[in-house]
Amino acid sequence: MKMKTKAVLIVIVALIGIGIFAPIVSAETAEEWNNKGIGFAMSGEYEKAIGCFDKVIELDPNSTYAYNNRGNAYENLKQYKRAIDDYNKTIELDPNSANAYNNRELALSKLKEQEGEP
Repeated sequence: MKMKTKAVLIVIVALIGIGIFAPIVSAETAEEWNNKGIGFAMSGEYEKAIGCFDKVIELDPNSTYAYNNRGNAYENLKQYKRAIDDYNKTIELDPNSANAYNNRELALSKLKEQEGEP
């Protein structure tokens, strides 16, 4: 009888552990990560936003919105070369993305200004 009690107790503890820790480690969708990133970007937390967009890209390497959003975050951090790389990737994945072309041109302009070019 003692053996069954211990086994039941172990199972109960395991189930409680799963119930507590599962939400912490549960997989989130690319869309959820993107939304988190947008929230961080809107509050000016661009490094955190970039981390979220990195996760989106890890989950979905063809996510044009993640590359474009990450480019926006890099641009806000004045990391124009990295922003341009992300806009280029967006355009590579979606040659019809007018938003990415526009963002890239703005970032190129800011980069030239930053480097002291006319």
